[in-house]
Amino acid sequence: MRAPRPAPAALSRRIADELAAAGRPLDAVALNAGIGVNGDFTRDIPLEDDLRLIAVNVTAVVHLAKRLLPAMVERGAGRVLITSSVAATMPGPYYATYAASKAFLQSFAQAVRFELKDTGVSVTALQPGPTDTEFFDRAGMDDTKVAEAKKDDPAEVAKDGFEALMAGKDHVIAGSVKNKAQVAGGKLLPETARAGLHAAQTKPDKDD
Repeated sequence: MRAPRPAPAALSRRIADELAAAGRPLDAVALNAGIGVNGDFTRDIPLEDDLRLIAVNVTAVVHLAKRLLPAMVERGAGRVLITSSVAATMPGPYYATYAASKAFLQSFAQAVRFELKDTGVSVTALQPGPTDTEFFDRAGMDDTKVAEAKKDDPAEVAKDGFEALMAGKDHVIAGSVKNKAQVAGGKLLPETARAGLHAAQTKPDKDD
C-alpha cells in the first residue's frame, strides 16, 4: 500500500518552515510542479485523478505563494517563476482540468504581479509548449499526436524561463517559434475553433 501523499497545505508549511530554519532570505523561487491526465472527462478520468491534479497544479502553488511571497515583499526583493503553459491560452479537450489549471496559473501569476508592482518583487509566468520530459508518459498521453510530435529541449525551456525571471518579465513563451506562433494565431480564432485545434493534438488514438 502506497503511503498517502502530503496535502498541499502541509507540504507548503514544511517548505516554509525549512526555509525559515535555514536563516537565509529566499531570493527566487520556481513554482513548477505539475501533472496531467488524459481522456474523455466524463468517461475516462476518475474524479480523484482530476482532484489530485488540481491539488498539485493549483492548490499547492497558491499555498506556496501565500507562504513565501510575504517575506519577499517585506524585504522589498524577490523573484517568482510560475510555470503555466501555452495550453493556458485555449480550451484543452481530453485534458480539460490540466489546461484549465494552467489558465488559472497564467491569470494568477499576472494578477499577483500587478499587485506587487511597487514592492520590488516580480512574478513571471513561464509558458512552455510540448517539452521532451516524462510528462506525456505520466499523464497517459503516449497515444496522442502531441506526444508523438517533435518537442522542445527542456534545457532550452529552462534557459528561457531563467532569463525571463532574472529580467523581471511578466511572461515568456518558451521554446520553439512554433509555440509563439500558436499563441499569436490562437488569439485570432474563436474559442470553439481553438478547442478543435487543441483536441486534434490531445485526443487519445483509442477514441478514434
